[in-house]
Amino acid sequence: MGLAVDTQREGIRVKKITFAVLAWIGVCAFGGPRVVAQTAGSEPAAADSTANALTDQQLALLRKDIRSIKKTTHSYEFDPNG
Repeated sequence: MGLAVDTQREGIRVKKITFAVLAWIGVCAFGGPRVVAQTAGSEPAAADSTANALTDQQLALLRKDIRSIKKTTHSYEFDPNG
């Protein structure tokens, strides 16, 4: 009788471990970020490409901000009193 109970407990333990491993594989395979290859003929939608594109004015402001930051950092680096 004791051997049958031990075998039954071992079977339950194996089932629990198997379920945990399969659940972990499922989370890793389907829960993570996906990388999808594009087909040769696929093109982004027009709305998506214009929504993410920088306008010339935004690009000019970004360049101006970068120049301003560079000047500020250079003034700190070359300050003879600092």
